[in-house]
Amino acid sequence: ERKRRNGLLHSQYWMKGLELGLSAMRTDLRKRDGALEIAHEDLDRERMDEVLEELAILSFDTGQIHIQLLHFCEDS
Repeated sequence: ERKRRNGLLHSQYWMKGLELGLSAMRTDLRKRDGALEIAHEDLDRERMDEVLEELAILSFDTGQIHIQLLHFCEDS
């Protein structure tokens, strides 16, 4: 889960070609055993919607954890 989440959040999203009819692209840079690993993914409209939905869920979950931590710290 951590790798998937970090892949979504720390990727670079390239949207420049959208107005020309090109697909968007996601680039994920990682260091593995000291070497740089680059992964590219072309994003069609369906995949962009999936990524946005996943980010919305992650944002909501993070907000819930934040609220729980605030209440936990207030009660301590």
